[in-house]
Amino acid sequence: MTDEQFGKLYELLKLCDEKGIDLSMRHRIASEIIEVGNIDLQLQTFWTMVEEGSIPATSGIPREITLLSDSRGYGLWPTEDEDAIQRLTINHCGNVCISYYNDLNIELRKERFSIPAEEAAGLLRDINSTFAICAKEHIVADGESWELTIINTAGQSFTFNGSLCLEGRSSLTDLSENLRDTLDRPMLLGFDGAAEERFQFVSVCFDPGGKAYCYLADDPGLAVSDMVEVPVGDYGRKTVAAIVAIEYCTAEEAPYPIEDIKEIIRKIANIVEAGMSTQQIAKLMAEIFSSAFADCFDTNYFMAAATRIKEALESQGSRDIVGHGEENAGNLLWRWCLVGNIIQSHDYGETHEIKIGTKQFRPGAKVYIAPAQWGDGYEKVCVIGKPRHKKSRAEIVMKMEYIENLRLKKIENPGVLNRIANSPHTWWGNTNSDRETILRLIAGIDR
Repeated sequence: MTDEQFGKLYELLKLCDEKGIDLSMRHRIASEIIEVGNIDLQLQTFWTMVEEGSIPATSGIPREITLLSDSRGYGLWPTEDEDAIQRLTINHCGNVCISYYNDLNIELRKERFSIPAEEAAGLLRDINSTFAICAKEHIVADGESWELTIINTAGQSFTFNGSLCLEGRSSLTDLSENLRDTLDRPMLLGFDGAAEERFQFVSVCFDPGGKAYCYLADDPGLAVSDMVEVPVGDYGRKTVAAIVAIEYCTAEEAPYPIEDIKEIIRKIANIVEAGMSTQQIAKLMAEIFSSAFADCFDTNYFMAAATRIKEALESQGSRDIVGHGEENAGNLLWRWCLVGNIIQSHDYGETHEIKIGTKQFRPGAKVYIAPAQWGDGYEKVCVIGKPRHKKSRAEIVMKMEYIENLRLKKIENPGVLNRIANSPHTWWGNTNSDRETILRLIAGIDR
């Protein structure tokens, strides 16, 4: 802060005293001006608010708050299975409602629960006092944003809004963390958008009634009893297992360290694709029936039924097996792909400000890179990856210069394959030609 700015701040605080604004609120005004940055603009804004008598910006005792957090930003392709918008409502009685919407503003799910009334009242007081000196903010049209409505016991309503991309707003970051901790919802976007990422953990059994093993997945379409292909051991061996449980956890809540958990390769379309023998099918059928019902039939019955099932499926050929034939080229069982990671930091603007990662991605985030689409020499590329504040992957156009550590990778992850199959852009296939093209591309890009 310059001497001139310090002098203006001193004059502002004198004006606050003349207007009857108490000492604690004057202290918060000074802290807000220093924390937010752009001191000259903040001084001018608060001077106008104090002169107009719009501080405090709230009044009375808060009865209810509603926070709408919207993480949709420029460059994200809509996805129907992830929440991009959250609406949180808390009242002084401790009743909480959280609604989750996708990028198309369609409600995905809603949860209602209660917390102790004293904890709810404390949250409402903290939020009310923070925004009592809040200056109105300007939102970039394509940016991630929040909107807060506070209703007091007299029925008066006060509305505030701002950007999820906070810079220096420690008060709003503290509020966001307090919300997540008190409500025990680490995935809340809050005011800062720093929701903790949740991972899909799938427990599978290799034999009915056997021990369950944990795998990572990224496929909202998976369900208990689905058959999946999974890696086993340290030598690249694969086998088929049945899903017995699915749960979503943050990295801290994970049953095992994330880096130590293998990923499910793909969902199995049918018994033929799983490569199960007639004996295995018979065993599976016997386990599906309850023990009382299964006792009505002997082993020969299940063997005969399994044989008929296997023959019927095999007679259909490969038409039912996803990924075979040109007609299903979009649903390949695996693909070659150019893969990279987002750079740690880069210069931005004329002042060469250091930016960490990019607007959409955290530093080090893995991205899957599509072939050239526009004939611009690969200056801009279409990528698929997990953006900031998102739990599942999105498709984004970005500059190639922000990606490093380029490499060739064989993609078998069902979540990635499904995202590619639904892409409006052209992607790599699984031919030798695709593989060679990627290798030549890597060799030709100067890193």
